[in-house]
Amino acid sequence: MSGTVKKAEYRSAARSRRLIRDAYVNLMQEKPIDKISISDIVREADLNRGTFYAHYSNPMDVLMEIANEILGDVEGFFADFSFTDFLKEPMPLLLRVEKLLADNLDFYRRINLNTASIGFTDRIKKILIEYISSNQSVPENLRENPHFTVALELFAGGLISVYLGFVLGTIRASAREITETISILISQSASLLFTK
Repeated sequence: MSGTVKKAEYRSAARSRRLIRDAYVNLMQEKPIDKISISDIVREADLNRGTFYAHYSNPMDVLMEIANEILGDVEGFFADFSFTDFLKEPMPLLLRVEKLLADNLDFYRRINLNTASIGFTDRIKKILIEYISSNQSVPENLRENPHFTVALELFAGGLISVYLGFVLGTIRASAREITETISILISQSASLLFTK
C-alpha cells in the first residue's frame, strides 16, 4: 500500500474519531452520560455504526478517550515546571490551566454536572499530588514532613475546588480573577511550606 493511501486512511480515521467525539460532547448537553447510546452518537455524527465500532466499543470509551487526552495535557503542564519555581512564580502554570479550562469549559461543565461522571476531578487531584510529591525540586526532608503532606492535600483539593466552582458557575469571578487570586495566595503561602 502506498504512503498516500495510508495517509488518506489515517485522515479519514482521525476525522471519524473527531466527529464521534464532537457528537458525544454535543449529546452531553442534551442528556446524562449514562443515557447516551451508540445510536445517538452515530446519528449526531452522521456516521454508521460500523464506523463507530471501528474506533470504540461503547459510548464510555469515547468519554474515557476525551478525558484521558485532557488529563495527558494536564500532566504535560506539570512536566514543564519545577514545584519550587511554581511556588515562587505560580502565574505561568496557572495561566495554562486557565487556558485549558477556557478551551474545554463546556466539556468540564458537562462531565462534572453528570451523575455518571468518571471521577474526573479526583483524577486531576491525584495527578497534581503525585507530581508535587515526586518532584525533585522539593527537598526530600520536606516531602517526608507530615506538615507538607497536609499542606499538599489542602492545596490540591482547594485548587481543584476553586476551579471546579468556576466551571460550575458557583464562584462569581472570572477565570482571570480566580487565577490572579490563587497566584497571590500561593506566593504568600509558599514560605510557610518551607519553614515547617
